[in-house]
Amino acid sequence: MARKIPERFRAIHRHRLLVPRPLRNHAAKHHRSCRRLHSRRPRLAPQEKRPRAIHLSGSLSLPTHLMDLISDLLSPLSAEPSGMTPHLPEFSNIKCLAFDLYGTLLISAAGGPSLDRESILRDLLASEQLPEAPLIPILHELIRDDQETSRQKNIEFPEVDILEIWERFFSSLPIPIPDLSRFALQYELLTNPVWPMPGAEALPKHLPLALISNAQFYTPLLLEKLLPLPFEDDLTFFSYQHRQAKPGTFLFEKLAESLSARNISPSETLYIGNDHKKDVIPAQLIGFRSVLFAGDTRSLRTSPDLPPPDAIITHLSQINDLLPNS
Repeated sequence: MARKIPERFRAIHRHRLLVPRPLRNHAAKHHRSCRRLHSRRPRLAPQEKRPRAIHLSGSLSLPTHLMDLISDLLSPLSAEPSGMTPHLPEFSNIKCLAFDLYGTLLISAAGGPSLDRESILRDLLASEQLPEAPLIPILHELIRDDQETSRQKNIEFPEVDILEIWERFFSSLPIPIPDLSRFALQYELLTNPVWPMPGAEALPKHLPLALISNAQFYTPLLLEKLLPLPFEDDLTFFSYQHRQAKPGTFLFEKLAESLSARNISPSETLYIGNDHKKDVIPAQLIGFRSVLFAGDTRSLRTSPDLPPPDAIITHLSQINDLLPNS
């Protein structure tokens, strides 16, 4: 019997996110479904894979149904001070500001107390008949399999396309495949709520803004909705687009190449991120000047055994203190 839809999910169901449930065999064995996880690796047709691509400049129309979903499911979050002491040297001749996104420009609640993702996923599918199987382990196994395939191609830090993962997930279960873009977005918003970090809206505007983020298709949507900053298209690198993630240096190398075309060297680039291992170290390896963002204790990741960052800030407004004559 289908479970009652919890109160927190009623906004979702106003959008009719799941396709109508056809008649099917409710007694399907979940182990049969699990075998299909390894035998089927279907690919989405191009028109089904994701919503129309958007430029960060907003030159293309936004998928309104997804933007409305963001409005319905997100609410303000507050940063939790880390108690770290800022280290604010001045950097001369900086010509570009580059940022991490989650945990730096966006507060990410995923860095806080653990969420019951299994419960969230089951509630999200409360109107569907599910097989008796642990769902989150299935999802994680699909991700691990995809990453292992990439590692066999000598990609050290692979990234998945989450829409492909969800398509395989639903193909493994005796239920219809929903609108994958909507479903993936709603699951992300419920398990990783985000909100603009204090000071993010007031970043210095006199320098080009760059972005390197472990991200998925919904990341540009969140930026457009919550934090429409003037990031340069040629200086923006999302992991899902390249199937490589931080802490690998691939995305940082791509940014350095684009900056070189603008006659900006790595030493003239200031990179700000909240994770010592994933942000500070790869930035240093490429030659960027590195800043550890310690403005929210939930997302702060420090590593005392690694080389220190060039600077530490506890509020984004302190970027101005790093830039003389800014």
